[in-house]
Amino acid sequence: MSTSTTNPFATEAEIREIVGAETSFATSLAKTTASERIAKLNKIEQYLIAHEVEVIDAMQKDFGKPAVESLMSESAVVLTQIRLVRQHLKGWMRPKRVKTPLPMLGTSSYLHY
Repeated sequence: MSTSTTNPFATEAEIREIVGAETSFATSLAKTTASERIAKLNKIEQYLIAHEVEVIDAMQKDFGKPAVESLMSESAVVLTQIRLVRQHLKGWMRPKRVKTPLPMLGTSSYLHY
């Protein structure tokens, strides 16, 4: 997929290709285990910590944000959310019992994530 430098907008075909790729990726991601997801979160966290200076510099260059603001409003928020998700992910992925529809009376229903 290539985009023209004279036209910053994607064509309909390019958009369909991107959406198809994202849909395929989302489907494969949904099949990952909690351990695999936690490993990915750990990688993201390590990357953000290791490249903190570059992130701050990019925020300054792109948005004019001072270092303290970038740390407080961007980096700290993302790292806090990663830690929260990592802490609760296994519980969130546990199957949850839900009401069974009337036609399925006598069975049990669960939501699996």
